[in-house]
Amino acid sequence: MNSDKLKYIFLLILITIFFVLFYGNIPYKQHPYSIWDLNNYIKMANCSPKISTQIERPFTYRILGPYAAGLLPFSVANSFKILSILTAIALVIVFFLFLRSNGINSFLSFFTVFLFIANRHLFGSNMWNYFQLNDIISQFLIVLFFWAMIKQKFLTMTILLAIGAMTRETWILVGLAFFIFLLEKKMWGKYWKKFLLAIIPASLIFFAIRIFVPYNGGIGLYEAFSTYYTKFFKLEIILRLLAHPFIPLTLFPLIFWKDTVKFFRKNIFALVFILAVLFSTGFGVNNERLMQPVFIIFFWLIAIILQKHFSSNFATDRIFRISILLCALISSLHHTIGYFTLPSRNYTIIMELGSFSIVGIIGIYKLLSEKYSRQIKLT
Repeated sequence: MNSDKLKYIFLLILITIFFVLFYGNIPYKQHPYSIWDLNNYIKMANCSPKISTQIERPFTYRILGPYAAGLLPFSVANSFKILSILTAIALVIVFFLFLRSNGINSFLSFFTVFLFIANRHLFGSNMWNYFQLNDIISQFLIVLFFWAMIKQKFLTMTILLAIGAMTRETWILVGLAFFIFLLEKKMWGKYWKKFLLAIIPASLIFFAIRIFVPYNGGIGLYEAFSTYYTKFFKLEIILRLLAHPFIPLTLFPLIFWKDTVKFFRKNIFALVFILAVLFSTGFGVNNERLMQPVFIIFFWLIAIILQKHFSSNFATDRIFRISILLCALISSLHHTIGYFTLPSRNYTIIMELGSFSIVGIIGIYKLLSEKYSRQIKLT
């Protein structure tokens, strides 16, 4: 690994530690947080290494994070925090290396991962509510899996899917992306056996957990979808799914739509993965958090757009990059999440709308200026 990569990795580690402090800690003993999902994970950790019989579905099936936390020689809260920080550091490092391996230069790989770290919904909320350790582990596994899939490392994919089956149900969506990838790249005939060998261990673990791990109440997948599927018919929730998690960069894929279309034409599996994640939100209530697996596709696309349109050394591009980063930092502020909180929800909305608008204007200006420059050259 060259010194350039090491420099950016070191900076990302420092930035991650800063944002861990910036996002603060959830007051998990206070209402209403004390009755959130984290209560089940704390019980699971307290029972580790034994299996608790008092956990609701589906939380009782997500065993990896809580039971790993319970094995550490610290308090449960500190164990979750330590593992969350370590996993987050590993996540940002592999995400940086993933982008580099897919043709993004070192600086913009660093810059894009910085934008991801500053995203409150896709990264920050997991640092604040560190009991959602499985979410961070899943993000880490997703990056490794997509990287291994592109490089055709089938044994690695098998191991990652098996581990994923012990964290969250997201492994099913990743497996679907794997299937589409093989079809898209015309490799199904050659590798279908390896696909099955990769899927079978994860499937066995998935079903074994649901057969042998006890539960106390809660709802299954069918009941969950029957309860929450109506969200797809509500405009406000659709916007919260498709727009809110990605502020302030939400409009970039639309503004630079030609780059977006080109990306998905080359990576149909990525589009299927997004649609699968969107469908999976019908099984739960926390909309922004349920969209977290999409982070890898969204920021991969953002990195491509930045490299094509904002990578020159001209003063304007430098100003644009700084402005985008500042907007990302502004939108990370919140009235409940974070060490420094805003006075009220209205301030959060103002910050989000302001940063969203500024980045959108930057994107439109850049696109129009490029179009104008081409017209000048033609004349």
